[in-house]
Amino acid sequence: MGDPSGNLDPTLPNAGAHAVSSFGTDLLAVSPIGQWDWQDVSGNAAGMTVTASIPDMTSFSSPENLRLVGWNGSEWQNLSLVQGSLAANSNVENSTLEGTMVSGITAIGIGKVLNVVTGVPDLNPAIEVVPGSGIAGSVRMGILLNIKELLGSNSDPTEQIIVTVSKSIYYTMNWPDFATATSLPYFDFTGLENSDWTFSETGSLYIWTYNKPVFNANDISNIGFEGTWNAGTGTGTNNFTVTIVNGSGGEVRFGNNVDVARIRYTAP
Repeated sequence: MGDPSGNLDPTLPNAGAHAVSSFGTDLLAVSPIGQWDWQDVSGNAAGMTVTASIPDMTSFSSPENLRLVGWNGSEWQNLSLVQGSLAANSNVENSTLEGTMVSGITAIGIGKVLNVVTGVPDLNPAIEVVPGSGIAGSVRMGILLNIKELLGSNSDPTEQIIVTVSKSIYYTMNWPDFATATSLPYFDFTGLENSDWTFSETGSLYIWTYNKPVFNANDISNIGFEGTWNAGTGTGTNNFTVTIVNGSGGEVRFGNNVDVARIRYTAP
């Protein structure tokens, strides 16, 4: 397939033309050449590394800014959020470009990001949730947040680093007992750095603000605590969404600032 906006994608439910002018905020442009059909027949392709042999991109982008992108039904989505192994090895014809597949993609194309800025950090969050046992009439769970720097640059000491988790009617975060904790029994995990973060909250968010001067290049900070399912909210699934506020620590790459964990629960 060639021009994404002219060569029709045959794969339902997103069959048709895909405008190269419609793309995520972390992308600068999508190439008018270089599109491939993608069909996840098995339904389990999410997380798979995909490699494409690209046409000549020398007039479109430098290699370090090329990204594999996927059409998600409404826009082109960046599939290559991390530099290095997930970027292009060159921008000449038959070079390889890699990305990590996500669900819902029906076509693959080539995009580019803003010029990679050296000397600035890229902060990335991850969240894990492990159900715990019922204790004193409640159902508890362990929550582990991992904040890491990906580009090998220290954070800007003049810009705060702020991490949020959205509140829900289904659960309450129990932070005070873990404010200085260094371990989390749910994960049999040691190495928490909870005391490096100052906790606050609003009506809709739990908030952690980094209280050290600089988040070091390539560092990982682990935040762990407990949550409690609220009584009377029934049985179902709930999303835990952790977000690094855009611009935290002076970062400029916002396409990988959110992570979501989904868990099934039965409240008391």
